[in-house]
Parts: sequence; structure tokens; C-alpha cells
Amino acid sequence: MIDVMLMYALLKAVPDSMRLILVGDIDQLPSVGAGNVLRDVIDSQCFPVVRLTRIFRQAQTSRIIMNAHRVNAGKMPDLSNGKDTDFFFIDMEKQLEEEDTEADGTLIGEKAAETIVELVKTKLPKYYHMKPSDIQVLTPMQRGSTGAANLNRLLQEAVNPSGESLKRGGIVYRVNDKIMQIKNNYDKEVFNGDIGVITSVDTEERTLLARFDDREVSYDSSELDELVLAYAATIHKSQGSEYPVAVMPVLMNHFVMLQRNLVYTGITRAKKGLILVGTKKALSYAVRNVTVHKRNTLLKQRLQEIMPQAEQPETVRTEYRRNDEWLKTDLFKRIERSKFRNSFQLKKADIQYLKEKGYREVERHAKEIIAKRLAPANPNNDGKQTPMRGAPHGHPVFLAQHATGTCCRGCLEKWHGIPQNRELTEEEQKYIVRVIMEWITRQYRKQTEQTAAE
Repeated sequence: MIDVMLMYALLKAVPDSMRLILVGDIDQLPSVGAGNVLRDVIDSQCFPVVRLTRIFRQAQTSRIIMNAHRVNAGKMPDLSNGKDTDFFFIDMEKQLEEEDTEADGTLIGEKAAETIVELVKTKLPKYYHMKPSDIQVLTPMQRGSTGAANLNRLLQEAVNPSGESLKRGGIVYRVNDKIMQIKNNYDKEVFNGDIGVITSVDTEERTLLARFDDREVSYDSSELDELVLAYAATIHKSQGSEYPVAVMPVLMNHFVMLQRNLVYTGITRAKKGLILVGTKKALSYAVRNVTVHKRNTLLKQRLQEIMPQAEQPETVRTEYRRNDEWLKTDLFKRIERSKFRNSFQLKKADIQYLKEKGYREVERHAKEIIAKRLAPANPNNDGKQTPMRGAPHGHPVFLAQHATGTCCRGCLEKWHGIPQNRELTEEEQKYIVRVIMEWITRQYRKQTEQTAAE
């Protein structure tokens, strides 16, 4: 989030002829520096503001996105874990109860730290087929058993325990360690928050090389205070970044930091998977806690003094249904409202093909096509495997697939709630064939009735 001084520098550099568009999220953590720029600009009503309030259908299959909106609205996230979800919650109190261990704050924190290490080292790399370094731990604080400092030490021991290293300020910098730059260094062209990997260490010269994206940067030992281990980072430090998979402890040990905007910010850092490790009490406390320290700023008032009130564009607030509720509604009514799905129709050649082959033969073709092109966990050319042609050069089943959202695994998940990345069950394949044949039957009736009317 931009602060007053940075905004001042930006505006000073922007020529008068340029248009400036600010894109941000005032529900995330405020800037570290002074000011409350984005909120003040919006509240002044001196500039046109558009708010995005609609969750699109594609996003409704993501529990991460849905739960982020729930937290932002002051509601507890959906904690019902499942094999095909992207949002998981590990209840440490429940885990200790199952082990018949009396839980207290210290023990819960230590057990949570052990669980996080196990997740990053073994379970998540196996589940998501990725390296441990692609998994980011995000924590509310630096201190404590589940703070960034201790977790970095534990994770380094677990995933990168040996190799050439340098030590400075109590931190061991080892080859293959994941590190973060914590100060802007314009000479090296690396900046606060950049994440890299140590590629080599020279113990005689006391220097190391770190790779940031596709660049290698050299550090001598006196410059290592600009680097910290980055297996775990604070949520504040992660703001503005995103990660394939994130693990986030939420415990009462961090109660001084537990606020709604902090949890919301942490949740929205993850793209493919988020695992919360903690207690329901701590999560509930954070969701209810909307205490935001008041920032003394006159930006809003000063803008109102020198600028007229802007005419605000009309914001369309589209109510959304949860995806599971939407999926329960009639499929054919849903596809009727889709311009793209509704554009597929059977033509004369398709009707003739149906008459020649008969219903049962076309149904057999549908079963074979689904089994070959759609049923595998990762079909070849998924998203492009179904031609958009009917008879004579294609097949009526292809048209039916596009019309009913059964053409690829992505559409199948969106329109039918059948998850990707696993093989279709026999029942699911039968269901898809029924949907396809129902569409073909309706189209056949429609076309023959139109022909009779002519």
C-alpha cells in the first residue's frame, strides 16, 4: 500500500498530460509509512471510483477467493476440508485432543511449528508436485515459536540442512537457501521484498551469489544484513506478492496482531492452495477484530478544499450465489443465459447423421469420446481437445459438448462442479453422456419441429 511520501514522489514525476489510475484494495493492511492515501482519495469523493463487487462464476470454484470474501464481510471462512478444495484448516487443539495431550498456548505453538515444517518438507510437495521452496509460510509476527525467525531456522534445518555457508548476525546463509532482500539497493538493482536463492558461497572471500529471477547478485559478508531467510515471512512483508501455495499459522500467541485485514491479506496471497494451521478461537478473534489504528491525516479534507466533488460512475452491485447453490439450478436454464454456449446448434447435416446412425449408435459414440478425451486426469491438449464442428466433418457430440460445458475439464468443473486433475468416475462419465444426449434430443426435436412448420 502506498504511503504519503511515495505518493508525493509519484505525483511529482507524473506530467500534467498523463492520466493516473490507482488500483488497490483498501481492505488489506495499511502502508508501513505514514498516511492512508488510497482510503483518503476514495473517501474525498473528488475522483471517480469504481468498486469491483462481483465474484465471477470461475472464481466461485475457488474456496480461497470465497473465504477471502467471507472474512472481509466479518464471517468465519468455510473450514470443511476436502480432497478437491484449495483451502485447508488444521485445528491444532483438535489434533492435541486426539493425542490425549492437554493443550496450552506454548504447546500449541510448538506443535503448530512442527506441523508447518512437516507440511513444507514432505506433505505439500508431494500433494502439489512442487519443490518445498515454492511453498511460502506467512506468519503474523517475527517472534515466537511460530514467528518468522524461528520458523526460518526450523525450515532451513529441515529442507536445506547442509552445504557451504556464511554466518552473520546469528543467521546461517547456505547454498540453496531461499532468501529475501529487506532493503532497497539501487546499485545492485534489488529491492525490499525481492525473493531469491543463494547459488554459491565462497568461504575464503566471505562472499555469496544470489539469484533473483534471472539475475545473479554478489554480496560480501558486510552486506548480509540486507538479506534474511525467506522460507517464512511476515504477512506485512508479503503484501503485494503472491505464491502458488501458502501456509499460515493463526494462533492466540499472535493475538496482538490478529486482525481481520491481516488474515484477509494472508489468504489472498495464495493462488493454488492455502493451509491455515491454528485454532478456531484465534481465527474467530481475528475475523471479529476490525480495530484499525487511526491515522492522523488531512489528505481527504485538503482534497475536498481544492477540488470539486466528482460525478461517480454507477456501481453495479451484482449479488452472487455460492457455486454449489448455482450448480444445483437447472443446467439447461444456465446454458441458455450463456451467449457462447447458446451459439451451438445442430445443423441439417447433424440431423441427417442422427437419422442415419440412430440414437443408440450416437450414444455409443458419446461414451467413447468421453472415455478417451475427457475421462483421464490430465487429458491431452485439455481445453482444445474438442473440435467445434458437427457433421459431416465433425460430430454432433462435439457440438453438444461445447453447448453443455462438457468440452474440457475446466468447463466441466465450472458448469458441473466435477473437479480437475483426477480421473472421472464411471458414474460421472454416465452423467456427462446423459447431459450430451439430452441436449441432442432437445435439438433434434427443435430442428424437426421447425422443418415441419416450414
